[in-house]
Amino acid sequence: MLQYEIEGKIAVITGCSATDTEIEIPEYIESCPVGKIASKSFNKHNKLRRVTFPRTLRLIGEYAFAGCKNLKEIFFSEGLETIEDWAFISCDISEVILPTTIKSIGDNAFMGNNVKHYIDDFISSNRKSRKTKEERRENMTIFPIGLIDSIDNITNDIITDRARYHFGLIDSYDTGVLNFSQLDIPFVFDGDEFILAIYSQSQKKDFQIIVDVESKKKIGKYELDDPDFLDIRFNVLAGKENLGELCVKTPYLEDAEFKILEVIQRTDRGNLYFLRVKANLSCFGNGNPDSEFKFIIFDELKGKFLSQYQRALISEAVYNDIIAQIDFEAIDTLKSYLTQVIGSPIMSYYFEMFETIMNDPEFTEKEKLQKYNDMTLRNIYQSLGSFETFEEACFSFDKAVAYFSRITGLKKDELTAKYEYYLRDDDGNELTINDMKAYREVFVENEYNFTLYADYLNYMYQLMSRMNQEFSMRTYQE
Repeated sequence: MLQYEIEGKIAVITGCSATDTEIEIPEYIESCPVGKIASKSFNKHNKLRRVTFPRTLRLIGEYAFAGCKNLKEIFFSEGLETIEDWAFISCDISEVILPTTIKSIGDNAFMGNNVKHYIDDFISSNRKSRKTKEERRENMTIFPIGLIDSIDNITNDIITDRARYHFGLIDSYDTGVLNFSQLDIPFVFDGDEFILAIYSQSQKKDFQIIVDVESKKKIGKYELDDPDFLDIRFNVLAGKENLGELCVKTPYLEDAEFKILEVIQRTDRGNLYFLRVKANLSCFGNGNPDSEFKFIIFDELKGKFLSQYQRALISEAVYNDIIAQIDFEAIDTLKSYLTQVIGSPIMSYYFEMFETIMNDPEFTEKEKLQKYNDMTLRNIYQSLGSFETFEEACFSFDKAVAYFSRITGLKKDELTAKYEYYLRDDDGNELTINDMKAYREVFVENEYNFTLYADYLNYMYQLMSRMNQEFSMRTYQE
């Protein structure tokens, strides 16, 4: 249980129960905003492992969490301005994401943690970013197109909060605090539409969106051997005036254009503009032929919502539901495509025998067999990375087929006799495992299979686009 005092018009946190291991500090206590963590308030609280700070917080006092040797996770929110001397000395923090609102970090605030280089980089980056402050005005951001009918509810403050949130993550990524899969900036796929929200002190017209030609040089590939996604930066202009810069995450591409389809103005609320924008992307998904078949690109989508969950933008229940749906779609889509492969008899045998056994009313281990099937598909999913691994997956079911015998308690001949199904060619002739070598050679030369492999990647991007649009709305439905 949190302990606090009311000082004037703000609540000050002074500690918590000795048994608390995780605390989430609220934004308000007794109708007062929580604005400060008192000095030495959690000093040497050895059971504390995780702390989440609110958006109302402005200051963390000296020695506030000093000596909390088991404190591993801290989650700051935009709004925090000052971390005083020795505030987190001798904790066990290995990663920290500092908000862009930070103005002062005291001496040795994070001494004894493995984050000193993050703090040094952040301070250095802040000095550099002040030079480009005009390019990062907090007057515009991107919302899902699904909110187009609800723009009357989008205020100046909401736009500012979202802008600070996105740029805070970008700054964290630039300083190495954040890894690529946690970078929650808007996803944009070919043909996607989104809302670009802008507010201004004066009226604007003649809006343009200009893609920064240096985008890929500024951020570039997440990993040298994996260029599946990039962060593309673009400037928004009103006539010749540069209103600022925005970033989106896109599949690897050669060219990008953002076309403004409609401009909606709300002059009754301080010159608010909502631009309906369509993305036209070319050559997406074909950056590196050796890695473009990585199905773990769905982890990009998971990372986006992990960031939102960690920062309390979505609840744990919503986060878990989203992750479960992403996992299901990834595996279900893989199964759908594998069953379309031509010239892989052992794979066809596996899927058809699985269904046959599952439909047998006398078979009692259906739950166990279903789990094995899910595990098999998941292992294939995680192994794919090129056409060669795709080929390997289509001919690697021998162990799985052997599992049918073990779980049914039937030998191969008994299995065939009971279910009247066996490894065979298109004409119904029985095949041996040795026959697979010839089939494999034909498989590699089959243009249909290579096209199927390429189509799958394209379909996955479309699927990610649909899930991104659907799940992004959940952030605003909490």
